[in-house]
Amino acid sequence: METPVPNSPWLNDGEILLHIGVHKTGTTALQGAFANSRKALRSQGVAYPGDKVSHYFASLAVVGQRRGWKTGGQHLPMQSWTDLVDEVRRTTGKIALSSEAFCEANDEVAERIVADLGGARVKVAITLRPLEQLIPSTWQQYIKAGTSVPYDTWLADTMQGPGTAKPITPSFWKRNDHAALVERWCRIVGPERVAVVIVDSSDRNGVYRSFESLIGVTEGTLVPNPNSPSNRSLSVPEVELIRSLNEKLGKGVDWGDYNRFVRQGGILDLVEKRTPGPDEPRLTVPGWAVERSREVGRDAVEAPGHVPAARS
Repeated sequence: METPVPNSPWLNDGEILLHIGVHKTGTTALQGAFANSRKALRSQGVAYPGDKVSHYFASLAVVGQRRGWKTGGQHLPMQSWTDLVDEVRRTTGKIALSSEAFCEANDEVAERIVADLGGARVKVAITLRPLEQLIPSTWQQYIKAGTSVPYDTWLADTMQGPGTAKPITPSFWKRNDHAALVERWCRIVGPERVAVVIVDSSDRNGVYRSFESLIGVTEGTLVPNPNSPSNRSLSVPEVELIRSLNEKLGKGVDWGDYNRFVRQGGILDLVEKRTPGPDEPRLTVPGWAVERSREVGRDAVEAPGHVPAARS
């Protein structure tokens, strides 16, 4: 992987920065800043195509990932992807694209994404955080999407590691087998065209500065949108309320209704309009799961692209 030279942009004129996530690494805030700063970016020769916050629908289409569940959910039409590709081909200068769904592409789809966007023009940026920091927020995200599995049950299943037979949430290790993810994209575009940004949770602005450096714009260009959803973490009582609701609703509920009334209604109001009390407990990661996540990380370093199942 290439390390950009300080004060020298990594992205050259005519190249495309493809930010593929992963989930829960500040992606929502970063995408909000890209969208909010479109004019300022364009004045410095960088385009952020489209008029949405991210390129989520197009990425879902090309990856073949369903939005929502079977009842009422949908597969996005490939036209969403081809429209984005057409816009990219018409756009001059540097280009930035961002969606977490890209990180769930398998080898074949990842190769297609790169080829459609222009092959050698593409450079890939991956944002990562330590696994142990991703665990609580990821389970909460699954709950917000309709899952009702208790935290302890989900944690015991997930921490068996990549390759687990019939996992509760198969997408977790598609996203978070970080060694395999980096290896895949290095193999497709070349290691010199992949940049890994380690997100520091204690530095809210660090991810903006890192991407400004990558694309070669002045510091302070990426300005967060103050009106964007905060996507804050839920307290234990809050997330348990949603989980219990999901459990009572069962699997028969229509995704469209759930998305409209629960995700975009009750949950959004809860997150944006309520402040948890100081006495409300926050979700933590038990010691055994912290050690297991670190073991996965160590194994990934020793054998890139492969992490063995949990050891007894």
